[in-house]
Amino acid sequence: MLDGEIVLLRTALSSEFRALQVRGRMKNQKNIHRASSIRPAIFLCFDLLRCGSKETKDLPYEKRKEILLTLFCRAGLPTSPSPHHRELLQMIPCTRDHHLLFKEVYDQEGEGLVFKKKYGTWEEGVRSTNWLKVKNWKTCSCFITGWESRNDYFYVG
Repeated sequence: MLDGEIVLLRTALSSEFRALQVRGRMKNQKNIHRASSIRPAIFLCFDLLRCGSKETKDLPYEKRKEILLTLFCRAGLPTSPSPHHRELLQMIPCTRDHHLLFKEVYDQEGEGLVFKKKYGTWEEGVRSTNWLKVKNWKTCSCFITGWESRNDYFYVG
């Protein structure tokens, strides 16, 4: 059992949430098939909760990540995300050089980083102190050109 997120990658470190929302609202099977063949959505895996019949939630994060890496290597799946891989299942690797990684996330306009304690366990349904999300805040100058009352989305230009 894997923990992760479905994304449309723009680069190795950034995804396009709005494009994913548009894809998720598609109803026409022909359009869905065409969009997914041109640019498939992928599952980015960042944690392992169970391996076979063995629960891994109580193992330290570092150990869960180690087992996950072994599984991905055995299966021949990508061990780092890339929009150029055709595999629909890709892994987010662990790194200790957060300064370099945050610079790359910033340069690629990624959403941010998640820091996890290497000895932390996985906790369901709670905001745990075992991890911390650091956003890559972005600003821009724009005009609001429209608003959708159905979902409170603003259009900007």
